[in-house]
Formats: sequence, structure tokens, C-alpha cells
Amino acid sequence: MTETSGPGCALAATTAVTLTVETLPTGSLSGTIGICAGTSTNLTFTLGGTGTYDVDYTDGTSTFTLTGISSGHLLSVSPSSTKTYTITRIKDNGTSGGCLGTSFGASAVVTVTANPVISQVPLAQTKCSGSAASFSVVASGTTLSYQWYENAVALSNTGVYSGALSSTLSISNVAGLNGKQYSVVVTETSGLAVRWQRPRQ
Repeated sequence: MTETSGPGCALAATTAVTLTVETLPTGSLSGTIGICAGTSTNLTFTLGGTGTYDVDYTDGTSTFTLTGISSGHLLSVSPSSTKTYTITRIKDNGTSGGCLGTSFGASAVVTVTANPVISQVPLAQTKCSGSAASFSVVASGTTLSYQWYENAVALSNTGVYSGALSSTLSISNVAGLNGKQYSVVVTETSGLAVRWQRPRQ
């Protein structure tokens, strides 16, 4: 520092100080998937910086806060309808200034598909030996698949059975089948392979 009003009088230079610039944290979400109603899935927080982190995220309706998490943190979610999850704030607790992120990467979309609804269950039957029989189920959903079971063992279209993978199981000859138990699993295939079963009443 120099006193300019005098004849150039000067003090010794001050001690040099360092400017430290800390990197802003970054983050993104992954976990885009389709699930069936009533089930859950994991979101993954991929965070960059020093860590740990405080993170705010939203599902498009509400905002939530996670504190002291690390990169790769898994969060289980079970939305009742389709949601888009997005990070809205990241604080890097490992920085001296508690730096805040200003831009965030990908969001995660969890698409929720309703479970199939069975409106008519298979009904018990009494048949004479040697005659035919059939069991039917009426269900609604987006994309359904069917699997029939005999005494909890999956059936295929062999022998006296046909329609084992359809809404109606046909038996060409009931001889020797007295007391067998039949049930069907209806699966909503447009979501995850979550099965919804209604046994024969």
C-alpha cells in the first residue's frame, strides 16, 4: 500500500491470500420404469462433488428432502399414479461454502399401470366321467396374459387340456380328474410382471 499524498511512502506488501473456488455439485436421477399399482421401485441419485449432500426432489406434486446422502443413493418409491421425479436442489456439505448446484441432469419417470380386475371368477362344476368341461375367467386391463393351474401346477396345452394360456381352460375328458383344483393367474403385462391371482371359488 502506498501513501500517494506524500513523497511515495510505502509499507511492505501484505501477505498474499488465496482464492479457492469450489466446484458446484451436480446430480441426476435414474430409474425410469413401468410398475403395477401397489408395487415399488428404486430411484438412483447420481451426485457429483465432494459429498455428502442434501438433496431436494419433486414428484411433480410435492417436494421432499434427503439429508447427508452419498452418490448412488437408492430411494424406494411406490407412486399410485405415473410420476416424474426431478432434483430441484443439491447442497454439497463437503464444501466450505456449502455450495449449491444450479443445474441438474435427467429425471426419472415411473409409469404406473393399474392391476387387472377380475369381474367373473371360475365356477365349480360337476361333470359325468368321460364328458368335457371348461373354466372361464373374465378380466379387464391393458394387456393381459393368463396361466391356468391344476393343484398349483402350471398347465400347458397337452393331453386333455387346451386354452391353458387363455381366459378359458377346456378339458376334453374329465375322467380321472375328480377332486382336482383349478385356478388362473391373470398378469398385467404392460407393467412389471406382477401377478394377480383369483383362485376358483
